[in-house]
Amino acid sequence: MKIKVKLSILVIGIMAVIIMGVAIAGFSVLLLRRASIISMEMNSRLIHHLADKQIEYLRGRKDGYLKILHTLAQIMKEYEDIPAEMRRDIFDSLLYSAIAYEQAMITMYTVWKPNAIDAMDASFMARPGSCPETGQFASAFSRETGEVIHRLSGDLENAMEFLNGPNSRNDRVEHLVPGMVAGDDAYLLSLMVPIVSPRTNEVVGGVGGTLAIGMMQAIVERAIDYYEEIAVKAIYAGDGRILASYRPDRIGRSLIDADTIYGDCIYDAYQAVLDGRESEFKSYYDTLGANVIMVMAPFTIGNSGATWTVMVGAKEEHLMEEIQSMTKLTIILAVLSMFVSGVIIFSILVFITRPMIIVTERLKKVSAAKGILPDKFS
Repeated sequence: MKIKVKLSILVIGIMAVIIMGVAIAGFSVLLLRRASIISMEMNSRLIHHLADKQIEYLRGRKDGYLKILHTLAQIMKEYEDIPAEMRRDIFDSLLYSAIAYEQAMITMYTVWKPNAIDAMDASFMARPGSCPETGQFASAFSRETGEVIHRLSGDLENAMEFLNGPNSRNDRVEHLVPGMVAGDDAYLLSLMVPIVSPRTNEVVGGVGGTLAIGMMQAIVERAIDYYEEIAVKAIYAGDGRILASYRPDRIGRSLIDADTIYGDCIYDAYQAVLDGRESEFKSYYDTLGANVIMVMAPFTIGNSGATWTVMVGAKEEHLMEEIQSMTKLTIILAVLSMFVSGVIIFSILVFITRPMIIVTERLKKVSAAKGILPDKFS
């Protein structure tokens, strides 16, 4: 075969190998990019799924407490079937039984509009659970000191404002109210549902209760311990205050003042809570030493119209573990393809140049024997 043909084959072979290597590298880059996009989408769905699961659990707990209040309201709305002089005693017994059963409740109370329960307010001014000035029925049972005591409801004024307001037929949720748990100052969640007279179809009173937010803090801490994907979690009230947090020292404070994890996005995060809007943020968190991707998912409590927001965050490096593995695989594939290409090119060069080397060696031998080649070829 002529040298010209061999050189042509050599060039074509080298070009083919180079094109193959470039194609493999390009395909690897495209594959990695596509895999990254898919992985980020899946990880985003994972965080949203975790947030939804936390909401489902939290809503179930809150709906359970509201169900207790609604059950009491259903019983109390039949008050006209009970002798007037017995109504307050019977309803006090119901409240006491309810708080004794539901240990998470710090107080259980009922507030009725003036003279609505029995038209006998003036006769009960000296009775525990009745307003001493008017006799209005506003009875409460509380375990704030550790023992269950019977007293006048501390929510009388706010409850009356609600019962006389435009939303009196809805569930009432007060995000955080000051109170006590076992003698210590604490923040409480206050819930109340209306009592509607079946005869007049008017709101005549309400049944309420308060919960210690320590219960919500326990939910947050269990989620962080149970799910390895969750690095941070918090629950926010609709007014932006922190109900529960991965940092317990921030409970009761406003998100915008305390939750530095959002970095430059803190104002957007705060507004998302106020608006009850689902959002997603990414920020570097010094404490974890990593970028954190956070999903904020709101949910409505009963039919109150009030929203709480659950924030679930995961470290970006944890979410990107699969991508990092694929990146390593892609690099290995690229290096391997370069090595294979080099071996192929070397083999082609050896195959094509071997006859030329043989001819050169033979010419050297001839020149040495006959002295016909210049010294530079020797």
